[in-house]
Amino acid sequence: MTKKPTGTLNNISMGTICDTKEDIAGEVTALKLAVALIFRRMTKGAQDEMLIEMRQLKMKELNKVADELAQFQSK
Repeated sequence: MTKKPTGTLNNISMGTICDTKEDIAGEVTALKLAVALIFRRMTKGAQDEMLIEMRQLKMKELNKVADELAQFQSK
């Protein structure tokens, strides 16, 4: 079954403040939190699969993010 769009988004505007390292850190943290909130809405099975896929790449940074996302995992 194909999902049909329920509407459109017009005039979207997004920006990034990158004047300092602190600005960049804040932007990255906000993005990680947004991803975590989306992750939280996923089914437990989808969450498990995502964490496995992230960890199998064996990247230190990705493992760290997987650990952080696991805090938001459904019980």
